[in-house]
Amino acid sequence: MKKKGKKIKIGVFTDLRFTSLETPTGVTKHIINMIQGLAKYPDVEIIILATKDQLTKEGEIPGNNSLAGFKARRLPLSWHIAYFLWLFTGLPYMDKYAKDLDWVYCPKNDFIPLKKVKTAITIHGAHEIDPDYPKDKSIKGRLTQIKSRLSYKRICKQSTILLTVSNFLKEQMIKWFNVSANKIVVTGNGIESVFFVNKGENKINKQLITVGGLNYLDGGDRIIKLAEYMTKIKSEYYILVVGNQHEELLLKKAQSLPNIRIAGYKPTKELAEIMQDSYALLFLTRYETFGITAIEAMASGLPVITCNSTAVPEIVGDAAIYVNPDKIVDIYTKIERLDNIEYRKSFIVKGYKKSKSYTWDSCVLKLKEVLT
Repeated sequence: MKKKGKKIKIGVFTDLRFTSLETPTGVTKHIINMIQGLAKYPDVEIIILATKDQLTKEGEIPGNNSLAGFKARRLPLSWHIAYFLWLFTGLPYMDKYAKDLDWVYCPKNDFIPLKKVKTAITIHGAHEIDPDYPKDKSIKGRLTQIKSRLSYKRICKQSTILLTVSNFLKEQMIKWFNVSANKIVVTGNGIESVFFVNKGENKINKQLITVGGLNYLDGGDRIIKLAEYMTKIKSEYYILVVGNQHEELLLKKAQSLPNIRIAGYKPTKELAEIMQDSYALLFLTRYETFGITAIEAMASGLPVITCNSTAVPEIVGDAAIYVNPDKIVDIYTKIERLDNIEYRKSFIVKGYKKSKSYTWDSCVLKLKEVLT
């Protein structure tokens, strides 16, 4: 408990390459919104801990970074050397650079070795070590699995508080790493206010959208099969793929189909506008620890067609339309059913109501309560 009138000093350690991305992912949005949200509290002081190669020679965060302007403190190692040493040896300790801090907060699952300073570290997902998820058996894939498991072990052992974005992920950490449930706090995720434009009933057209990209994790192969089926039956629906996280083979197949349009990455405001003018979101993921895209769609008045797996049912509840993602006819039947205005409107209303509970302000408040 901090003394009345005293500011709490929070050091934030994260890979600044993520906060300089021109095409931010859900994890990047989490990092930026949580740090900026904490900084709005008058009793909080934020200091960014950064490896020496991620700051300018003057010791500042580069101007093109979303965290530019925050006070920064340079650590003595470059990112790659620090990552290697800290992952495989757990050394050297960085307490010297954090001894005046009340907490060190890591908004992404980055590990920084500390002996005496309290740490709060966020886990966003670990599909590569999930025994229920198909393994990449290549040398690169196996190395990734080894590194991930070692990193998560260090994070779970060191952290004073472990943060997750869903109860699903919390249960995984308890099961895989024997972490006490009392040590884990679920902060969740939020969405930007630009998505909350409920028109009551969005434009009815034939545009289905999927967000992220055509890859196995996000169910890109399922999108291809659906498009192939719709081509076969000469359906008027078409699929707009927003995002750029593609696997080459799936992208090549998509480009050969007349009913798939590749839109590339879209900034937040433009994505919100696309959602508000589409027919439904196809969210056919294989592994999801939250599902920001589904909530963004619901806030935009867009029905969500998804599957009952991983964290999806926890986050969207009964506000989404569930399908068997590997039964293409089932998916298409649910798509067509949305032509029924009353049926469609029921999911728009439920979805919008559900989305209102996912704000960045509420996530930041949960975090602040942990740290103070």
